[in-house]
Amino acid sequence: MSEEKTHTVIGRRKNGTRCKIKDLTRQEKIWVEVLREKKMTGFTAREACNVIKNTPCKKGKPRRQYPEPIKLCYVLKKTDDFIQQHGESTKAITTWLYVGRDY
Repeated sequence: MSEEKTHTVIGRRKNGTRCKIKDLTRQEKIWVEVLREKKMTGFTAREACNVIKNTPCKKGKPRRQYPEPIKLCYVLKKTDDFIQQHGESTKAITTWLYVGRDY
């Protein structure tokens, strides 16, 4: 009697297979933590990427790794702390809202 493990489906790949949510990597956790520290809410992925890029590391050095907007959207979908709010314009701009723990 084996139990089936279920995974949350977030979409489909180009070949039609289902995508599964995986845990955040170490780098992705750092990016999300920067957004939490900056107390950002109601932002686009491009704005968040600029904030991450311009925020220095803990040692004060500039960041060498920062996400592109499409990658950051994927990362934010994996977290439970941020939700999407789709715009009503034809450009389909997505705004991200923070709903996680209190600041």
